[in-house]
Amino acid sequence: MLHQAAPPPALAAVVDAFWQHDGDQQLRILPDGCMDFIFDLERGQARLVGAMTEAALVSISHGESFLGVRFLPGAAAPYLTDPASDFTDDGARFDEVTRSRGVYLAERVAEAPNHAERRRLIAEFLLTRTTRLRPPEPRLRRAVRHLRAHGGPGAVRDVARELGLGERQLERLFAAHVGVGPKAFARIARLERAVTLMAGPLRGQATLAATAGYSDESHLIREFRALAGTTPAELARERRVGFVQVG
Repeated sequence: MLHQAAPPPALAAVVDAFWQHDGDQQLRILPDGCMDFIFDLERGQARLVGAMTEAALVSISHGESFLGVRFLPGAAAPYLTDPASDFTDDGARFDEVTRSRGVYLAERVAEAPNHAERRRLIAEFLLTRTTRLRPPEPRLRRAVRHLRAHGGPGAVRDVARELGLGERQLERLFAAHVGVGPKAFARIARLERAVTLMAGPLRGQATLAATAGYSDESHLIREFRALAGTTPAELARERRVGFVQVG
């Protein structure tokens, strides 16, 4: 079963949510431009998982238990030894790409008596100044907000101009901090809008396409197949029968 918890106020600008999953289930994980730290509570290990460019089906076996930290887009980069683009559609051992050596965070999280204490330990690690290798990038936050709010064809050009950057510079900024380029992120943000709209009273794929910012219904279906690995109608049925979007 999947559960999510909001981060403490001190991490609200960094963490989207803490999540935990215990049980036997297959999850369709949609791309969201986020990176996660995932703690395997049975083995006392942890991994960084990079931003994804397409959906993945992940099976959680009976008896497995995971706790994750889903960062806001670009917000994990200050904790990492390498650019975010090195981990796109991939991952790495947590202690190899962060300043967690000697802290034994994965073991301490696994041994903690409950999830509240586990979240506290992770928050303490994230709030410790010495765990950050570089400062956050405020221009990136503005770019992410803009692309999520304005997903049209000229959105990338507009946000580059708003930030006083060339489009190549914006590409490099997203590669270093998010792991996907601004155009790819804009497509992901549009998918997120469509998935959110599907949960409401909106009816019909043509209406969904127009409201979410697609050129037409065919465009909507192509993008869902490319990014979500399924059609909007199939995803809606999947969510109703218990498949869960993580991230």
